[in-house]
Amino acid sequence: MENDGLTVRRGRNMGCRGRTIWAIMVLLSMGYAEAGWVTLDAPGAAHTVIYGIEGSNLVGWYADSTWYPQHGFVYDGRTWLTVDAPGANQTWVMGIEGNNLVGWYSPMYSIREYGFIYDGLSWATLSAPGSFQTGFCDIDGGNLAGTYTSNNEWHGFIYDGTNWTTVDKPGAANTWVLGIDGGNLVGCYGTVTDVRGFLYDGTDWSEIDVPGAMWTFAYGVDASNLAGTFGDAGGIHGFLYDGSSWLTLDAPGANETWVYKIEGDNVVGRYVDDAGWHGFVYTIPEPATVWLLGFGVVMLRRRR
Repeated sequence: MENDGLTVRRGRNMGCRGRTIWAIMVLLSMGYAEAGWVTLDAPGAAHTVIYGIEGSNLVGWYADSTWYPQHGFVYDGRTWLTVDAPGANQTWVMGIEGNNLVGWYSPMYSIREYGFIYDGLSWATLSAPGSFQTGFCDIDGGNLAGTYTSNNEWHGFIYDGTNWTTVDKPGAANTWVLGIDGGNLVGCYGTVTDVRGFLYDGTDWSEIDVPGAMWTFAYGVDASNLAGTFGDAGGIHGFLYDGSSWLTLDAPGANETWVYKIEGDNVVGRYVDDAGWHGFVYTIPEPATVWLLGFGVVMLRRRR
């Protein structure tokens, strides 16, 4: 089919319109994404990590410019409450359910680490049988999930208040259980140099590996949605995965973005820039906004 001058001019005009529409789409999507990021730094802290979320309550840990001591905290949207285990040099609050906080701590001048439950009044120190280090990473329905070390190997576990159940991926050198929601556990397995994510429903193990990633940590699970962190040739990024689609999360201006937990439309974690570590809450865009960004990328690829 031959092109006359009118057809050529129309093609050019449509191309300009297409590029204009694409630019508007991307700018709107980028603006919405940046607006969804909220930085939260504990007062006076050089480094802040937000690890867990329940409703309006956030938990994690912070440190001053010397890195030690490290203090746990609860933040309810208005007040920062420091949570330090008695005699601890480090306290990491990793999960929250109602009045119960879970995590781990290390005593002053000790290399051992102990799991804890704190209900706002009393501390319970807990260690998996035969372990050298024990850490609780999440809590759901009275079940605590985490990891412990024994004979220089890492093992995942669930603790129901009475029984310790080891959760190790078959054939894996090490297993870390990092998140729990109902009967679903997420985490990672492998070696220090080769780490892969997983989802375990009590029967089946599913690989959770971001396409093209060198390593993947699955930290959080909420219904069918998973959240975590991966590394590739371009750096360290957060991710969301709904079972079919992957969404990469990079905090604006960050050198690294670590996503830890997800609840509903919110994910929490930390990002790293030249000034230090910063906690954040990111509100997931509406599906239409995610589609808008994807559509813009598709249009760009077609123009090329």
